[in-house]
Amino acid sequence: MQVKHAAVAGVSIGFLTGFTICMVIGVSLADGLFRVSILAVSGAWMGVLLVWLNDLLTPGKQNKTLHGHSGRRL
Repeated sequence: MQVKHAAVAGVSIGFLTGFTICMVIGVSLADGLFRVSILAVSGAWMGVLLVWLNDLLTPGKQNKTLHGHSGRRL
């Protein structure tokens, strides 16, 4: 997944979660917008962090010819 896709997914999830919580507890419009914006930014940040973590933990392609080994059996 690309970073921008993860950020958009995080914003969407944060926005929908914040909107749902604000509708259930019945907060004012200003307070609801503040809560939704905080959750949307936090969701985007978590999405980006998860993509970066996935990139760090995924083993890269190793080129065996760089180590003097051509991959052939003797």
